[in-house]
Amino acid sequence: MHPTTQLAHDLNDAFAALNFEVYEGPEISSELFEFDHMNFPADHPARESMDTYWLTGTADERAARRLCLRPHLTGASIRYMSEHEPPFRFVYPGRVYRNESTDARHERAFFQYEVLLVDEVVPLTTGKFLVDTILDTVFGTPVVTRMRTGFFPFVEPGFEVDMRCRVCGGEVPHLRTGRLA
Repeated sequence: MHPTTQLAHDLNDAFAALNFEVYEGPEISSELFEFDHMNFPADHPARESMDTYWLTGTADERAARRLCLRPHLTGASIRYMSEHEPPFRFVYPGRVYRNESTDARHERAFFQYEVLLVDEVVPLTTGKFLVDTILDTVFGTPVVTRMRTGFFPFVEPGFEVDMRCRVCGGEVPHLRTGRLA
């Protein structure tokens, strides 16, 4: 099995053991779910064809009628929340597509994994504990992680999670920016 596929299965199993649902949204989506509902301004660069794969024949359309290959997974959260009642505890893994030049750090189709936990009270410490628990479970040993703030137009506050490389331990000289302590 491909390592990315295996990791996705392992993550799904770890989250399912904590009563998270695994959700998969469609790979063909719309401007409505991918941008409008996510609070991307109408003139945001991500809406341009140089970043998003728009389906032929929908370029003159707007909102739900303008179709694209999903450029990120977050639009699936709106779909999920419109079909279910809170509180929400789900993960959504999947392939996404971006019109990018391929190089060592960029690919036109790649895999993302997102988690959404919405309840009346969820402290940030719970998020950090959840991340550490999941990664410890998947990798079988403690993993050094950090949560750092990140701006996303669709959530406040927003965070990104980094983990120390399991191969080099964070010691690759050309990858030392933002190195985990």
